[in-house]
Amino acid sequence: MGNRTRESRKTERVEVRVSPAVRDALERASSLSGRSLSDFIVSSAFDAARQTICDGQEARSGTR
Repeated sequence: MGNRTRESRKTERVEVRVSPAVRDALERASSLSGRSLSDFIVSSAFDAARQTICDGQEARSGTR
């Protein structure tokens, strides 16, 4: 429960610059998924980050 409270406080800001084509694709995908653009981007990036971390940990543990 402690982690959930910590995650629900949105105090950090991340800014990125993207091409018009990337923004259009992100807006279309967020609309199709029924989520706001911000929620779609954060959720997708967080999922990708967790997967990358998991993959990196597995790769490191496999080389030991």
